[in-house]
Amino acid sequence: MSNTTPSDDAARTVQKLAFKYGINPTTIQLSSSPSISALITLIRNGIGSGVLPAVLVQEHLASGELEILPVTAPPPMVIHRWHLTNAGSATLGVAELVSQVALEQEGDHG
Repeated sequence: MSNTTPSDDAARTVQKLAFKYGINPTTIQLSSSPSISALITLIRNGIGSGVLPAVLVQEHLASGELEILPVTAPPPMVIHRWHLTNAGSATLGVAELVSQVALEQEGDHG
């Protein structure tokens, strides 16, 4: 989503690639969406390329619908877990799930 660290990192990566390949970065149009499904549909329909976390599109990568381009990945994302002390069970469950996924990804990549 716009105005987030991952979005800013993605925009910097695209700008670096533009310079590397002699493309004027002002001719590139960047869009963001909180919907991974919408982004996948746009990419599959040939609208453009996307910067997506591979962990969220593993099935599409495995099926060949999407492919990873040979570019330098941005720095790893830092995930923070925060919730109110008296948070409800659903919030605590999601926070625990986020922690588990972050630890698994760290184990896979670090």
